[in-house]
Amino acid sequence: MSKKRRDEDTKGRILLPVSKRHEAELRELMRVLSERGFFPKDGDWKSFIDEALESLVTQIKSAPDFTFKERTDMFRDFYSARIMGLVPLPLSALQGVVERSPETADELISIYFSLYKHSFMFNGSGSLKDHLDSLRRFFIIITPLSTQNLIVKEDGACGSFTIFSSVLGKQMAERVYLPLLKRILDEMGAQVKNLKGDNITIEAQFCLPGKGDKT
Repeated sequence: MSKKRRDEDTKGRILLPVSKRHEAELRELMRVLSERGFFPKDGDWKSFIDEALESLVTQIKSAPDFTFKERTDMFRDFYSARIMGLVPLPLSALQGVVERSPETADELISIYFSLYKHSFMFNGSGSLKDHLDSLRRFFIIITPLSTQNLIVKEDGACGSFTIFSSVLGKQMAERVYLPLLKRILDEMGAQVKNLKGDNITIEAQFCLPGKGDKT
């Protein structure tokens, strides 16, 4: 059933409670989108809210296995990646390129590392939890993995990051993602206790002195 038909079939409208801050921000977004040509200048408030809610419903339905925060982070991270010129490619295509031209792995590591450093990395202010969360968000963006395939654990100032890498393939796991993780940890100034990987799992155990989560 179309959106229009569903709306016509409903009797009356339900007023959704929103905070004053949310209403103010939504009205500001409506103004900005209208000025940029992404929403009709003669569009009314009701129409804008209908479109905003329809967009939200679509996003939730398309990624039902994420929390609201994870879904928001994923959208923001994907947009940041596009700004840097990165576009989605099938993993099989990347695997084929690396197998045919092993030197391409170094180029991929450099590109991915640049994305991490500019869009994900904390500059000294993040807790261990922040760094672990950013690692998980980053690998969600550059791989087809979900949160269930990326496990983070904390223990004081130390933590572990595990990637269930079977879907990534042996070449990509060993030539790209493992050395990429090592480079990121080095940049973070982490004291790496253990770093290993194969086509089944990639695992890093490391400490960040003074970065244990204080909450």
